[in-house]
Amino acid sequence: MYGEIHAGAVSWAEQNIIGKVPTTKEQVMRYGRKNLFGLKIVGESMNRRLLPGYTAVFCKDQRPEPGDIVAVLIDHEDATVKVYQETSLAVMFAPASYDPTFKPYVFRKDEPQDFEILGVYLFSTDQDI
Repeated sequence: MYGEIHAGAVSWAEQNIIGKVPTTKEQVMRYGRKNLFGLKIVGESMNRRLLPGYTAVFCKDQRPEPGDIVAVLIDHEDATVKVYQETSLAVMFAPASYDPTFKPYVFRKDEPQDFEILGVYLFSTDQDI
């Protein structure tokens, strides 16, 4: 596990290794050990799908499909976890929260896109070591 990621307002994703997350041999064989990383969920913008305090495991070598949960770096410094959506006009990173005050991040395709998808969500757990 590398650190924390906010499910709320964007913030820096800590780059420090703070623990390990149990994975299966099948997951390691399917995705590759170097492609898997875990981040502790902080915040409430994804509380319909990801519980604060849990560790979300992502794969960095996958292309997201609309509806996938992704870890995303915005403005080269702020990281968050959101639901990936794409239309012919825009890419959006939407919250999945019981709190309606959280709003999506929208990047129009005809403007500079200042985001980087860090990984696609695979599973979450309350166990770490």
